Amino acid sequence: MAKVLVVEDDPTLSKSITTLFLEEGFEAETVCSGADALQLLSYNKFDLIVLDWNLPDMEGVAICRQLRQNQDGSRVLMLTGKSHIEDKDEGYSSGADDYLTKPFESRELLMRARALLRRPES
Repeated sequence: MAKVLVVEDDPTLSKSITTLFLEEGFEAETVCSGADALQLLSYNKFDLIVLDWNLPDMEGVAICRQLRQNQDGSRVLMLTGKSHIEDKDEGYSSGADDYLTKPFESRELLMRARALLRRPES
């Protein structure tokens, strides 16, 4: 099954998303900061990264840009409260594969995750 990294600083939301993926049979890990995400990604491969934009130490778009510069082919689903078209443009321009605004339905998150995982790795 696919390996998912959840990068989310809200403990309740992070636990909820991770539990959702685990219950659906995915492998899932969670970190709550950009630095922890980058460290984990430096020695682990994930099929999907669910990435919050607003983290305590850095923005998710900066993490996404760094992943793409490092040729990381993981699929990235940006998860954020930023809903303006300019924000979405910045998210996709940073290298995100999909963009979902908060609040969201759990089913939609899973549908988008599965759709991304069907795509060949870049």
